[in-house]
Amino acid sequence: MAARHDEASHRGGSGAPDDGPGQDSLRDLDWLAGLMDDRFQVPGTRIRFGLDVLVGLVPVVGDTATTMVSGYLFWRAARLGLPFWLLVAMAGNIALDFLLGLVPFVGDLLDIGFRANRRNLALVRRHLARREGRAAGRPRQAPRPGAGWYRGPAGAGAGAGGPRAAG
Repeated sequence: MAARHDEASHRGGSGAPDDGPGQDSLRDLDWLAGLMDDRFQVPGTRIRFGLDVLVGLVPVVGDTATTMVSGYLFWRAARLGLPFWLLVAMAGNIALDFLLGLVPFVGDLLDIGFRANRRNLALVRRHLARREGRAAGRPRQAPRPGAGWYRGPAGAGAGAGGPRAAG
């Protein structure tokens, strides 16, 4: 992979891949997230798990080690210029994964379903797709009804952005 970046710099390019900003980084992150969250499969089932579950079986030390790998993924993703709110959401996923993993055995079973690294990578991909869409001149999508700020009882009041119903 380093050869690809070197070739681009020798051609006078920026070193960025042709298939969009951050795509090499996303491929690397995808590989590492897969290794940590879903690389292996329980034979005869559709249940997938990664090193996060296996290393997490070692109390405290294992969960700390896997959290460090998640922290590395977070750092690499943050270098893509993500907004603060997205970084907070990603950090929350990592913290929850760590806390779940601290519960002996049960936490490891919950780790199989939670997959913090995959969740974080999905957040990054969604954000980058939206950002690329806006850069290409496509209009911003309207928010889903009920999404976003808390609207208070029956949609009126705090955060509704409109007049409060007379009462």
